[in-house]
Amino acid sequence: CGVSNKDEIEWLNKQKIDTIVIDHHCPPAELPKALAIINPKQKDCSYPFKQLTGVGLAFKFIQALVSKHISDSQKRKIAERWLLDLVAIGTIADCAPLIDENRILVKYGLIVLQRTRRVGLKKILKISGTNPKDITADTIGFRIAPRLNAAGRMDHANHSLELLLTENEAEAIKIAQTLEEKNRHRQEVTNSITDEVRQLVKTSLRERKLIFASSKNWPEGVVGLVAGKIKEEFYRPTLVIQEKDKIATGSARSIPPFNIIQAITKCEKFLSHFGGHSQAAGFSLPLENLEIFQKTISRLVEKSLTPKDLTPITPIEAQTTFPELTFELAKTLESLAPFGEANPKPNLLAKNLTVRQINFVGANGDHLKLFLEKAGTTQKGQRYFSAIGFGLVERFKDLNLGDQVDLVFNLGINEWNGQKELQLEIVDLKKK
Repeated sequence: CGVSNKDEIEWLNKQKIDTIVIDHHCPPAELPKALAIINPKQKDCSYPFKQLTGVGLAFKFIQALVSKHISDSQKRKIAERWLLDLVAIGTIADCAPLIDENRILVKYGLIVLQRTRRVGLKKILKISGTNPKDITADTIGFRIAPRLNAAGRMDHANHSLELLLTENEAEAIKIAQTLEEKNRHRQEVTNSITDEVRQLVKTSLRERKLIFASSKNWPEGVVGLVAGKIKEEFYRPTLVIQEKDKIATGSARSIPPFNIIQAITKCEKFLSHFGGHSQAAGFSLPLENLEIFQKTISRLVEKSLTPKDLTPITPIEAQTTFPELTFELAKTLESLAPFGEANPKPNLLAKNLTVRQINFVGANGDHLKLFLEKAGTTQKGQRYFSAIGFGLVERFKDLNLGDQVDLVFNLGINEWNGQKELQLEIVDLKKK
């Protein structure tokens, strides 16, 4: 149960069952009457770091139990250390800010994950084509977490739990293959619903500051993913909702200028349950309240956001030239990892580049690969670079050979078949 599950905990109290709530979501005005609530966001909590995730708080709780029951300090450290792979996965999967304690937990969790003892995680890494020594925060965000989450989104989370608990290799292979199939299905369903919402926005919601979409045909497990994709594409607070059995269940994703959980809290009289953060939230309500909820939260968004708030800004750390792009620079930037929320990869800018080659790559041809030239480069550095834009084919479909562009990118090292090359990962580009 979470910090918003007042009724459920009251029922447990009547059954004389004690409840300890471990939750990182913003607490409501009235807290449940639990035996204990572990949540640094409570008003009276003096814990200095407020952004630990649920898994981070669970790890702290386990540390307290271990310190009480294991007297040998070395054994305590070993017991705690081999949990850090799960802590890293949970922290990144929850899109927590990778600063302060979260950064430390993820940094060392990635090291443990490279050597994980969990048979199930080894099979997930193998089935996703991941070399353990190459694991980064992106590996969790784009390979491990989606596969583990696919079980709960499309069926039941017990599949993922069983994968993490099993010590049987044959069982781990079977479950990993099941999760792979569910993840593929999840991708197909998510893309289909995203297309539906995208068309809705383009035809009737383009001038609205809030994107609000609901349907009886959308599974609850993917509405958060769809909301996130639509929010990124249109840079608007977005609510995507499933209607089922007289209940509406939805997910909200927001942009930095608008605190979505505060807005949802102001609508609580219409809701059955809700919880979340400033940029992401979940909620449910009687279907009969959906229209008044939409009108109320739409008014809050319209009143709060200005046109300037709805203009996305791409931060740039530095302008560079091609001769400055070296393996040494790439390695220096990589030392700032792990990258993620609140600690993004540094964006670099290169101006006045010429597009010499355009390719569409990837299984579905939705990744954009460019061959770029910086004319007049006579120094020792390269004159040409390849750049990859993951999922950017549609966004830059009007790009042509010979176009002059300014490019915002992340600098990295791509290794393939034992060969290493500098790679420019496209963040944004502007035609001259």
